[in-house]
Amino acid sequence: MHPRAEPADAEVEARFREAYDANGVDLTLVRESLALTPADRLAALEATLASLDDLVALSDLQKRR
Repeated sequence: MHPRAEPADAEVEARFREAYDANGVDLTLVRESLALTPADRLAALEATLASLDDLVALSDLQKRR
């Protein structure tokens, strides 16, 4: 093993422990969401739903071919 691999592995593991809770929930996403205003969170949700609608419509078009 490369001499610098061990400290790098330890750093990756430490960052992983900071990013995820014991249940595997990505805390960075939670923190990012909580940093947004309620209006910004709603806008992000609406944009996600619009994207999902687009994907469903595209899938329906492909099925008709």
